[in-house]
Amino acid sequence: MRILAFTDFHASIAVLKKVYEKVRVHKPELVVCCGDITVFEQNISAVMARLADFPATVLLIHGNHEEEKVVAAIARKHKNLVFIHKKTFEHNGVLFVGYGGQGFVQKDLRFERFIKSVDKKLRSAKRVVLMTHQPPFGTALDRVYNHYSGNYSFTKCIKKHKNIILALSGHIHETFGRKDRLGSAVLLNPGPEGVLVDI
Repeated sequence: MRILAFTDFHASIAVLKKVYEKVRVHKPELVVCCGDITVFEQNISAVMARLADFPATVLLIHGNHEEEKVVAAIARKHKNLVFIHKKTFEHNGVLFVGYGGQGFVQKDLRFERFIKSVDKKLRSAKRVVLMTHQPPFGTALDRVYNHYSGNYSFTKCIKKHKNIILALSGHIHETFGRKDRLGSAVLLNPGPEGVLVDI
């Protein structure tokens, strides 16, 4: 299965056009967005309407520039936008697990409770893609100037669940395009212009 993942385009219409063109040309089965779709929700309805025009289902979570309730409410108005914060979405044998928001929280007990609540579904899945806005702690994705700013709870989850094959995140602009590995998972910050990933 091929997906196109992107993040942190901050309402840039020029960037969104580039992502749209990649979707049109490469025809991924799903488009995945890891948050920060705006600059503090400016023009959020118009931005999300443009996402809804994509010729593919778009899974998205909010970033630290958006409120959960706002993104959820607007997504419900569009058929092909699927807001998966604290939710799961299964497609062709792959389970997508979403958790948005946060910026520089090192430990997130709400995330840990959410993961426990979907533990049975998570353990029974053969392949899992974890979508978060903040990156996991202690990797190339959260290292800036020899300082780590990721989330311990995400790292713990990825190490524990060997069926997480891909962990997508954004937030740290300095690490756009970086890859790493943690446990069985490939880690990726796809950046705003998007990356095609074969799962």
